[in-house]
Amino acid sequence: MIHGAVATVILIVGLVGAMAIMSRLVATGAVHPEVSRKALHVCMGISCIALPWVFPDPVWFAIGFSMVLATLAAVRYVPAINRQLTGALHAVERSSGGDMYFAASVAILYAVARDQPALYIMPLLVLTLADALAALAGVFYAKTAYESYRAKKSWEGSLVFFVVAFLCIHITVLLLTDLDRAEGITVSLTLSYVATLIEGASWEGLDNLFLPIALYLLLDGFLRMNAVDPTSNVGLTSAIALVGLTASAWIASRLSHVPADATMAIVAFAFIFWTVSEFAIIIPGLIAGAVCVAGPIASGISDPRTVRGRTIAAVCSPLAALVVLSTQGIPVPLVLAGHAAFAATVGYVVPNLRRRSTGAMPNPAIGAALGLGSAALMLASWLVVGDGIGTMAIAMIVAPAVIAGAIGGTTWSANADESTRLATLLVLVSITVAAPALLGTGAPLS
Repeated sequence: MIHGAVATVILIVGLVGAMAIMSRLVATGAVHPEVSRKALHVCMGISCIALPWVFPDPVWFAIGFSMVLATLAAVRYVPAINRQLTGALHAVERSSGGDMYFAASVAILYAVARDQPALYIMPLLVLTLADALAALAGVFYAKTAYESYRAKKSWEGSLVFFVVAFLCIHITVLLLTDLDRAEGITVSLTLSYVATLIEGASWEGLDNLFLPIALYLLLDGFLRMNAVDPTSNVGLTSAIALVGLTASAWIASRLSHVPADATMAIVAFAFIFWTVSEFAIIIPGLIAGAVCVAGPIASGISDPRTVRGRTIAAVCSPLAALVVLSTQGIPVPLVLAGHAAFAATVGYVVPNLRRRSTGAMPNPAIGAALGLGSAALMLASWLVVGDGIGTMAIAMIVAPAVIAGAIGGTTWSANADESTRLATLLVLVSITVAAPALLGTGAPLS
C-alpha cells in the first residue's frame, strides 16, 4: 500500500503536470480549450475513484485533499501560477467554479461512502465520463439549445449525458450491488434521467457538486428500500412516479412558460425528497410552490422567466444536506426542517410579491405579518404529514417565517439585486434547517 505522504506527492505532481501539458496544448492551438478542460476533468475523476483505497486513513486523505484544494486555489487566484496553468481549466470564456466543486464532491463522498464501493464509485463515474462527453457533444454537435441560467445547454448534449450516465450506473449496479437485472435496469434508467435533469439545471460548474450528492442519495435510498422488501421492484415504482412527476411539471411549465432549467430542478428535487420521505416534504413544497410561483405567475404578478433553477436549489439544497446526514444513521428532524424551510421561503418571498402587485412601500411589520401567515400554512401541512407537534416545533416553524417576512419587507431587500436576494434566501433557509437539526427538535425521518 502506498504511504499517504507518497500518494499525496504523486497526486499533486500528477495534477500540476497534467495541467501544464494541457495548458501548453491549448496555447499552441493543438487542442480546443473545452477538450483540455474535460480531458483534465476525466483524469482527475479517474484518479479520485481510487482514493478510498489509496488513502484508507482519513487523516492522510484530509492532508492530501487540503493540498489539492490549495493547488486549485493557487491556479485560480495566484497570478504567476495562473498565467502558466490557466489554459487547462479557465481558457473557456465562462464563469465556473467546477474544479473546486469537484474537489468538494470527492471529499463529501469519501466521508459518507468510502466503505461502500457502489455508492462512492458510481457518482464519480457519472460525473467523470457523462459530464465530459456531454460537454464535448454540446460544443461540437449541438443544434438545439434550451434555456439555462448562465450556461449553454443543448438537447443533444443532454441526450449524450443520459446514455453515458445509464451505462456508468448500470455497470456499477450490476457489479457492485445485489439488485437483480430487471431492477438494475429500472434503477439505472431512473437515476440517469434524474442526473440528466440536474446537469441541465446546474450553472457555473455546480453540477460537479449537485450530481454526485444526488446520485449517492438516490442509489442509497433504492438499496435501502430493496433491503426492506427484496420482492418489489422499487426502480419500476420510482420510474412510474418520475414519469408522472415529469409529465405534470412539463405541462405546467408549458402553460406558465417557466424556463427549462427551473422545471428540471423542480422535478429532480421533488423526486429526491419523494424517494427519501415520500410526501413528508412534498406537500409543504407544493404549498410553497403554489404561493411563490404558480399563483403569482397565473395572476400576472411575476414574470415566469425570473423563476430559475438556482432559486429552487437555494431553497432545497440545505434540506438535501440533512438527507445526507440521515443516510449516515444520524437522526435528523427532516420533516420539521422541511416545513420550517418552506415557511421561511414563503415568508421572505411574499412581501416582495406584495410590492410588485400593489406598489406598496416596504414595511417590515407587514412583512412579519405575512410571514406569520406563511407559518400558518405550513402548520396546516404539518397536521397532514407530521406525527404530533409540540410547542418547540411550532416555534421552529413560526419564528423563521416571521423573521424572513420582516427581512423581506425591508427597504434593503426591496432595493437588493437578484443575486443578493437569492443569497439572503439561501442563508435564511440554511439557518432555519440547521436550527431543529442542532437542537434535536421534532421526530426524525423514519
